[in-house]
Amino acid sequence: MVLTAIVALFAVTALAFILTFFVDNDNDPFEFVIVLIIFFVPIITLFIGLRPVLGLLTVPDVLYIQGNQLLLKNEEEIKVEDIKCVYIHQIGAAQSHLLYYEMTLKKIPISISSRKRKSLIMVEPYNLKYLFQTRLDFLDCLTELGLSEDKINYSEVRLKHMFIRDNFKE
Repeated sequence: MVLTAIVALFAVTALAFILTFFVDNDNDPFEFVIVLIIFFVPIITLFIGLRPVLGLLTVPDVLYIQGNQLLLKNEEEIKVEDIKCVYIHQIGAAQSHLLYYEMTLKKIPISISSRKRKSLIMVEPYNLKYLFQTRLDFLDCLTELGLSEDKINYSEVRLKHMFIRDNFKE
């Protein structure tokens, strides 16, 4: 998010200076630049930097990959043998569509046993430099840990997935 804010700051500043030369040459351009920065940089930072959370409308689960272990945030281990299936879902249709993963497990961890949704929802770590790329680093890590590729299912993309997400039960 910090990198997004820095890039947005430079982009909005450059755009503001360009606009002041074309629109109004009499006034001081710095007032216009400051107003645009105050207005646009927080909006750009929030909507691009928090894209996975905003796209899902739910907070994804945190899964740490340390060595050959998959750990939840409470350090509860998920064994690769306990993974039933990993579903890959898509939101959007543009080059920068969001992929999120739904992992169903044979043995449900204690930390998620009390909620209605018995699966884990995860997204890739987000970075502005990957805005126009589809990343599948998470799947690469899972296959390196020994997950069979038959357990990875790509969900069918329908017209509704281009605009809205599926409903999650919390």
